[in-house]
Amino acid sequence: MTIQLAERTKDIQASQIRAMFAHTIGVENLISLGIGEPDYDTPSHIIEAACDALHHGMTHYSPSVGEVFLLRALAEKLQKRNKIDATPQEIIVTIGGQEALTLSMLVAINPGDEVLIPDPCFFPYAQCIRFADGIPVTVPSYEKNAFRLLPEDIEKKITSKTKAILINSPGNPTGAVMTRADLEGLAELAKKHDLIVMSDEVYEEFIYEGEHISIASLPGMKERTFTLNSFSKTYAMTGWRIGYICAPQAAVEAMTRVHGTYLTNVAAFIQKGAEAALTGPDEPVKEMIESYSRRRRLIVDGLNSIPGIVCAEPQGAFYAFPNIKGLGKSSYDLAVDLIKKAGVLSIPGSVFGEQGEGYLRMSYATAEDQIKEAIERIRDYVEKL
Repeated sequence: MTIQLAERTKDIQASQIRAMFAHTIGVENLISLGIGEPDYDTPSHIIEAACDALHHGMTHYSPSVGEVFLLRALAEKLQKRNKIDATPQEIIVTIGGQEALTLSMLVAINPGDEVLIPDPCFFPYAQCIRFADGIPVTVPSYEKNAFRLLPEDIEKKITSKTKAILINSPGNPTGAVMTRADLEGLAELAKKHDLIVMSDEVYEEFIYEGEHISIASLPGMKERTFTLNSFSKTYAMTGWRIGYICAPQAAVEAMTRVHGTYLTNVAAFIQKGAEAALTGPDEPVKEMIESYSRRRRLIVDGLNSIPGIVCAEPQGAFYAFPNIKGLGKSSYDLAVDLIKKAGVLSIPGSVFGEQGEGYLRMSYATAEDQIKEAIERIRDYVEKL
């Protein structure tokens, strides 16, 4: 008997980022600039809060929408940090930012709806749209504009089928940060064409140039914006799998029904850790961001010192996105070569869309000595080309 699988699974691809790790098998002394994950451990006060919750019986089911104590803490954070007039009833706690993304698509997108996404962008965006039977439509961004998604480029892609626009600022893989003028222009388009904006803000604290602005804080935008976020990056909690969405209450109620049906709830003790992250000391976060700011300078200067490589200054997140067109190789071939001949793992820009070809993504969320060594290995490789 041959099992006939659902058609929707055919369009869902395995992570091309993780697929690069297959090339690292047998490579000794590999330096990884690949996975986008802080190299810091979760701060101790967060761990202690979660452990204390376990010891005090927080081992049972919790509400699908999230624990009241965390919803209140999130509402306060959104009001103070993001300038969004949020209430606890407009927030749902999710299993990481990835579920926040999927859940948003499932409740907002009907079959055939188009969702505009940046190019280049985070690989799973198109996947989640297709999973909801929507159609991803890419909007190119360009190095000459620091890879910011510009309103005039967005408007060219809007059709009668467009339902939503998905933005990511600060952005993965480019480190792009949309300006207030960019966001105001996008807001006018959303209101003019009656569109939803889904704003992925998981890198909001990693800003080195400019400022982070939540589009939901702009006039007339809260009622049409889904703000997606996660504890993973800011608090080095990638393995905890906890995120959240702030959206209109009707959307949150729909999300709660969907989330409760197929995932039930986020573990209560994890939510207690998340509350501690929001309400506890912020020194660990400041220390991490200051460290990444130094590493940004190190990797950008290092890459720009290698002939054939040009690396623009990332404004946010923790990725360098060097232009490697001068080396005469595709991004995939170069990435594989760097693994096998230089012992350095990076991610080909083509993984992130057509506009990513000719670039590599390199995470500088790794130790300074490792970044220095990676630069020298890349330099040695390029000199031998």
